[in-house]
Amino acid sequence: MRTHIPTTALAHAATLAALGFLVAGCGAATEVAAQDESPSSDGSAPPSAEASPSPSDSGSSASADDSADGPATDPADIELTIELSLDAEGEPVIEGFAPDTWTLTCSPAGGDHPDPDAACADLADAGTDVFEPVPDSQACTFVYGGPEVATVTGRMGGTEVDSTFRRSDGCEIDRWEQPGALLPPQD
Repeated sequence: MRTHIPTTALAHAATLAALGFLVAGCGAATEVAAQDESPSSDGSAPPSAEASPSPSDSGSSASADDSADGPATDPADIELTIELSLDAEGEPVIEGFAPDTWTLTCSPAGGDHPDPDAACADLADAGTDVFEPVPDSQACTFVYGGPEVATVTGRMGGTEVDSTFRRSDGCEIDRWEQPGALLPPQD
């Protein structure tokens, strides 16, 4: 009986260690976003130069480098369409969720987005990094947040935006929250 107790304790310790690695892996995405936000508010030119070539290497980088204020955080250059839907897997309709399409423009804040002022302020703070997908190498928890899907298209500064947000795992749930008021809050 005594040999059974250390074996069980070892199994529990291994499980806790594995859980710790998973949680630490999902936390890394939050730290990266925090580092990217700091340079955006201090000096926007370097993040714009990094963000522009990734989505498209054509004229976007030239227009991003020409502006001293950094168009990625300039609210005057934000025109987005947000399409809200459910996964195609036939999930039941969620109470309080209605598939819809919103438009958002900033400076002045407008469109048919439910809260354009808050969405524009959050996007100006966050920059274009919120539209980057979760890296394939990122370890994510298997937490299902719901069948909601948000497809965001348009432009933000000199960067073309075409990004899909889901609540399919821990990393995607965190990513859903990154743009703040742009997407509906989780219930």
